[in-house]
Amino acid sequence: MIKAKKDKVSTLDDTIKAKKKEIDQLEETIVKKNEEPIKLSAGQYIVGSDIPEGRYQVTNVGEGTNFFVYNPSGLPTVNTILGDSIVGTGDFVFFTSDGDMIETLGPVKLIPVE
Repeated sequence: MIKAKKDKVSTLDDTIKAKKKEIDQLEETIVKKNEEPIKLSAGQYIVGSDIPEGRYQVTNVGEGTNFFVYNPSGLPTVNTILGDSIVGTGDFVFFTSDGDMIETLGPVKLIPVE
């Protein structure tokens, strides 16, 4: 019984190490630019007039929120739930171009990334 528990703990430790390595590799692929994050309250924003086009990492400020990006034709290119809840996906990285519309149902922060 004790040996089985020790084996299980060892397996879990190995899994944790592997996941930490995977997270480190993912974080290295997103390089934050030396620009200030853009804070948005709930609302709709037009890329090119309200927000510069580019690549962003969006993160929720608070509990979590629904987050959308629509292309100029009105078709959704991003539809996600931010946050660390059962349905939330955490942060999200996306590209946006002039004429896109960003809609957030709660406060978020856009972090420019390369």
